[in-house]
Amino acid sequence: MRRFKLIAAVLVIAGLGCGLWLQHSSNANLRRDNDALRAVIAELRQSQETGEPAAANDASTKEELTELLRLRGEVTQLRGKTNQIASLAEANQKLLSSMKELQSSRTNEATKKGPPNVLPQDIHPKAMWAYRGYGTPDSTMESILSAMLIGDKTTCLAGFTPEMQAEIEKQFESAVADIKTDDKAEFRILGRQALSEDEMVLDIYLSRQKPNGEFEEHSEKTVFDKVGGAWLVTKKQPPNN
Repeated sequence: MRRFKLIAAVLVIAGLGCGLWLQHSSNANLRRDNDALRAVIAELRQSQETGEPAAANDASTKEELTELLRLRGEVTQLRGKTNQIASLAEANQKLLSSMKELQSSRTNEATKKGPPNVLPQDIHPKAMWAYRGYGTPDSTMESILSAMLIGDKTTCLAGFTPEMQAEIEKQFESAVADIKTDDKAEFRILGRQALSEDEMVLDIYLSRQKPNGEFEEHSEKTVFDKVGGAWLVTKKQPPNN
């Protein structure tokens, strides 16, 4: 649809240019014929004043008058078409402006898109993050993120299983920088699935606003294992269901 409107706009502009060129060409021919007609009229007047016959030029004069009238009619028609082209160009410009406004509106709506609705207890804004221990998957998530805020790598890594800790340690500094730059960051629990007494899946939604104002959101299902009474983040893939 966008390509069709773009092609239509190009055709309108091309038609406008062609119309203007035709009008210029016809006007030039009209001026030339007018000059010739004036010369004939001057000759006739001179013949009348001197008494010389002008019959020899009558046929030529009528042909020129006929041609002149024809050209004037063509110019009138051309002017009408040119006015139509101008109206189409104006309408096309309004259409392009409307398209830009619509695209801008859609972009703003996408930017302002709110997070999914959940229960109040499942919303965890950055301002409320604190160390909650590792007694539940929810508290483990909050303890990990709050540790990142203060650069506490030990407390952060304690929320992951041993096989994940080396990988998280490599990403710790960059993750800390991302979290600290946005006061509007938050995470939400979209759902829970107990796989067993010691295994649970959390559907976690995490959002933040980048320094350039761009909104970033991420949703992922994460598997937690209960190890020695603590719920830890694992590398396991959640079941497909």
